[in-house]
Amino acid sequence: MKFINLILFIMLVLIYSCTDQIINTVVEKEEFIQTNKVVLTSDSSIINSDKPLCGTKDVTVWLFDHYEPKAGKLLGIWPGSVSQSLWSECRTIWGFSQVIVGNSSSYSTAINAGYSSSNIFLQISNYSNYQSLINSIDAQYYIDEPFERGTFTTNQLVEISNYILSHRPGKKLYLGSYSTSWILTLYLSVINSTSNSYIMCDFYDDGFLDFDQRNEWSEFKDFYGSGNLSNWIHSERDGISEFDQLIGHANNIGINSLWLFIGSDGNAGNVDEFSYYAWKSGWLRRFDRKYVYEYRCSYPDPCDCDPTLSDGWYVYEI
Repeated sequence: MKFINLILFIMLVLIYSCTDQIINTVVEKEEFIQTNKVVLTSDSSIINSDKPLCGTKDVTVWLFDHYEPKAGKLLGIWPGSVSQSLWSECRTIWGFSQVIVGNSSSYSTAINAGYSSSNIFLQISNYSNYQSLINSIDAQYYIDEPFERGTFTTNQLVEISNYILSHRPGKKLYLGSYSTSWILTLYLSVINSTSNSYIMCDFYDDGFLDFDQRNEWSEFKDFYGSGNLSNWIHSERDGISEFDQLIGHANNIGINSLWLFIGSDGNAGNVDEFSYYAWKSGWLRRFDRKYVYEYRCSYPDPCDCDPTLSDGWYVYEI
């Protein structure tokens, strides 16, 4: 009987010791968490002991960074006298790849802004100095409304186009026009007499009626065919209200190059809107940047800030 009692006593001691060990382990773990206020990540095996449980939260947002040209689509801009910083921003942020310049100084500005010579269009304004311009500046070439303004004849335009062909192989002559009358035949004569001349429609409106130029674009494309590679959109006279439908219509008629005119009477503030609608219509690629905002609680007790509300939080770091 004494032997049995001894066995029972030993068993009770062992059970008590094991139970006490289990309780102590649980308490120690709870005390550690309360003391250090650690936060377990999605991987519960990793503990970030530097971040408090209360008073901080991270918010991830994606914000616009820049556009880039889409393959097979070209956007150009006539910036006029706006600052050189906009010239650069148009290329690096807003997705433009081509620019029109008026002289050697603005040509240098375009080069410094990162445009390549094949994407710079030099405006030729006078017949008398076209050779010196072409000889000294390697670019594409543009003449604005030569028949409407009476600045060039048909033979002179053919001569200039052929001079470009022989002195700047691979470069083109672009002609801007707003006419849908008999002048169409004059431009067509130039295009048919050369292999490197093209027409661009710069018809906007008559200044009184509120309409866009989609009909004129269709007429140009039907009349000139492959000789009509590109058209103009005015940053102010067309503006935000017409950007969407005009760029969409360019897709409909097979135009893959568009130019935005700022010049002397345009609105440089519409560049971002133009690029937005170009992106919507498949002309640009959009790139967003990921930002992580770390917020801290401004209340004396950081645990008083509700993570689901905006009250009491301030941006600590981005």
